[in-house]
Amino acid sequence: MIDRLGALCCLERGDWNRAERHLKRYWEVNQWDAFIMLAYARVAIKKSDFLLAAALYGDCMEHGHLSFCDMADYGLALFHAKRLEESLDVFRRLASSCDPHPLVFNNIGMTLASIGQYPEAVKYCRRALELDPAFRFAWDSLGFAYLKAGQYGDAIPALLKAVELEPNYPDAWRHLLHAYQQNGDTDHLEGAKAYVRSVLPDELDRFEREKLMEIHD
Repeated sequence: MIDRLGALCCLERGDWNRAERHLKRYWEVNQWDAFIMLAYARVAIKKSDFLLAAALYGDCMEHGHLSFCDMADYGLALFHAKRLEESLDVFRRLASSCDPHPLVFNNIGMTLASIGQYPEAVKYCRRALELDPAFRFAWDSLGFAYLKAGQYGDAIPALLKAVELEPNYPDAWRHLLHAYQQNGDTDHLEGAKAYVRSVLPDELDRFEREKLMEIHD
C-alpha cells in the first residue's frame, strides 16, 4: 500500500523514475492490478519506453475501458514501436468513439503518411486543421505527408506554419530541412541549418543521418 501511495505522489509530481520504482515493487505483489498496469503504462510513455507502454496499455484494454488520453497514448506507443497498422487501428477506434477531434485526425494522418497512404494522410491532416487551424502538430503532419509523397513545394509552407506556431519544434524543423534539400532550395536550407544548429543540434545531426535513408517520422 505504501508503494501504491508513493507511486500516486510521484505521478502527481512528474517524478517518473521514482514512480517506476514504486510501481515495480507493487507490481511484484499483484501483476494484474488495473491501477498498476495503467499507471506503469503512463510512466513508460513519459520515459519513451514505447514497447513496454504498448504492452501495458494492451493489457489494460483487456481489463476495461481506456480514457481518451490513454487511448491516444496507446496509439502513439504503438506508432513509435513501429507497429503502425496496430497504431492506426487504435486511432480509428478512438475516432469512432468520440466527437471529431483534431488530435485524433492528426494522428491518423501521421500514421497513414508513415505507411505510404499519402492522399488519405493529407485528407485527415486537413480535417484536423479545419477543427483547429493553429494545431501545430497537424501542420507538421501535413508537411510530412507531402514530403513523403515527393510534393516538396507543398510540404514547405505547411512546415513553415508549424515552426511559426512553435519556433523550436524539433520534428518540424527536421522535416523542413529535408523538404528544402529535396526541393533544391540551397539558400533556405543553409539558413535553416544555421538556426537548427544553434537551437536544436540533435535534430541537425538526425537530419544528416537521415539524408541517405527513408524518413519514417
